[in-house]
Order: sequence, then C-alpha cells, then structure tokens
Amino acid sequence: MRILVVDDDYDMVETVKLFLDAQGFEVTTAYDGETGVASAARAAPDLCLLDLVLPDMDGRELTKAIRGVTGCARTRVVLLTAMGGRKAVEAYLGDGENSADAYVEKPVNFKELKSLIEKLLDTR
Repeated sequence: MRILVVDDDYDMVETVKLFLDAQGFEVTTAYDGETGVASAARAAPDLCLLDLVLPDMDGRELTKAIRGVTGCARTRVVLLTAMGGRKAVEAYLGDGENSADAYVEKPVNFKELKSLIEKLLDTR
C-alpha cells in the first residue's frame, strides 16, 4: 500500500515516514501542496496524510487537487492538525469529494494512526 505524507514540518514528515516504513508501507513525502499534488500524480497513493495548513494551500484545496489527479479519485485522506479537536476540522470532514475521511491531532499518537490507517485501508 502506498501512502503520501504532506506537511511543511520536516521533522513531522520524517518521523511519520519512519513509522510508516516500519509498518511496511511504501511512503512518498512532500513539504508543500504543489509538490504533494505532483507526488500524488507519480505515486497514485492509496492514502494521503495531509497537513491541514500548508503555506500554499489548505487541507480542502489539497484534497480536491489530489482527488482530481487521474487514479486518485478514491484516495483516502487523513488530515494532520495541531488545531485541536473535531470542531476545528469539522468543515474539512464529510462526504463531499473535497472532504477528508478523518483527522489525526499533532503530536501524532502512532498507535491511533496505525489503527486508523488499518481501518481506512482495511489492511488488518
């Protein structure tokens, strides 16, 4: 399974990548939205972990752009956020094509992240 991680915090990206690599996922990384979209076009990820707020776009814009890439319309999206709580990210969640499937608060609880990825990708 392929996972794309997009966050402008280098340490966050590398920490999440190390964790996902250890779980056996094929991981691609990017540090801004534009590069994230290009990476999605190359990697066709099964799941994306996207920072809610990037310098060049927000989570909804990035979700829409990635799902607009050929082969990525059904890509699962999890937002990474330091904003705290569901209320802060509610507008980004839902059933719409631009909506994320779930969110994870920073700092990331890796046990919860693993469980969420397994649920979304049904990889247990």
